[in-house]
Amino acid sequence: MVVDIPLLFETGGWRRVDSIVVVSAPAWVQRRRVLARPGASLGRLKQIRRLQWRDAAKRARADWVVPTARPKRDTAAAIRRIAACEAAAARR
Repeated sequence: MVVDIPLLFETGGWRRVDSIVVVSAPAWVQRRRVLARPGASLGRLKQIRRLQWRDAAKRARADWVVPTARPKRDTAAAIRRIAACEAAAARR
């Protein structure tokens, strides 16, 4: 099963999963994406960042890191590769 938990580390959810995949993008890409959302603001971006662990800390604890500053097809391909590896490991 795959679950999407935005605050996985911050809420202790990492203790309840078998593997961790962190999607990661540079801060400038994150900023651009957040500010492109309807109703977004710099204040909201700061609030989001205050709630989250730093990207480097999440990457350090992850089993897999998917860079998302690339085209969506690259991200999707990376997710498929990870899912295949995890499925193969589960069959062992």
